Amino acid sequence: MTRLSLRERRLVAVALLMAVVALLLYGVVLPIVDGFQARADARTALLDGYARDERAVLQIASARRAAEAQRRDAARFRIAGGNATVAADRLKERVAAAVTASGGDLRSVEDIAAATGVVRVRADARLTTAQLAAMAAAIQRSEPLLVVETLTVTADQALQSGRAAPMDVRLEVSGLLAAASPR
Repeated sequence: MTRLSLRERRLVAVALLMAVVALLLYGVVLPIVDGFQARADARTALLDGYARDERAVLQIASARRAAEAQRRDAARFRIAGGNATVAADRLKERVAAAVTASGGDLRSVEDIAAATGVVRVRADARLTTAQLAAMAAAIQRSEPLLVVETLTVTADQALQSGRAAPMDVRLEVSGLLAAASPR
């Protein structure tokens, strides 16, 4: 076995020193630093959660006021009537009145199937463009507020003559049924 030269011994010593430093760095220092970082991240997450919860608590009052306003305003969106048949009749009368008030020719008004708590009506009429606009405005402006689900306009006569003429209009309107008041 040959002896190492002074230079080789120094290189081996430096390599061993580097190995000890790397072992200390990766075995002791970095896990401690990572632990500090993990705790800092957890603390930041907790502070963010506390701030979010505090904002939610502060918004409870405004959310309660908004819910109360919606409860007070709910009547604007519901058709009054003891049952679905009465409410459907009222909706038919309202749509028919809007068509006739606009000067249009009402052909038919009938109820159509709807989900529970909803009343739907289909109306067929013959209207000019101005009458259609007036009828839509009358339905839009009056309460309770309704949803126009389908509006079909057929202008066959205008297509044949090339001039504005009365159009066949099919309108499907729905509204929410007012819940029966508790006894």
